Amino acid sequence: MAYGDHLIAHRLFYGHHGIDAGGGRVVHYAPGPWKLDATVAETLFAEFARGDPVTVRAHPGSPFAPAEVVSRARARIGERAYSLTGNNCEHFAESAATGESTSRQVRGFADALLLAGIAIGALALVAVAARR
Repeated sequence: MAYGDHLIAHRLFYGHHGIDAGGGRVVHYAPGPWKLDATVAETLFAEFARGDPVTVRAHPGSPFAPAEVVSRARARIGERAYSLTGNNCEHFAESAATGESTSRQVRGFADALLLAGIAIGALALVAVAARR
């Protein structure tokens, strides 16, 4: 892990994202007492990781040097605009690292819901056809 890296702490069912700010610190959406009242903050790495394994997401071709990535992340410290589907920790880290506010986790979950809906619809059609 290095200054400006996009970090992912691997929780049980999701990844928590942040930006390595150097000196053992990470800028990320730090959760408040309730997950949805998170605030962008710079915390110690240990607080970010919470003992979970941490990996780096590479952004080859990113237009930003590490110092700019950290500056972009720090510029949002104090922000309280967390949204699970529209502005979560992954959106935050992706935006700082690449300028694009995206979340693979949200897209993956939406894709899974779509496939589940299609499967349920297909099963319902089979059940209706079997009754005839």
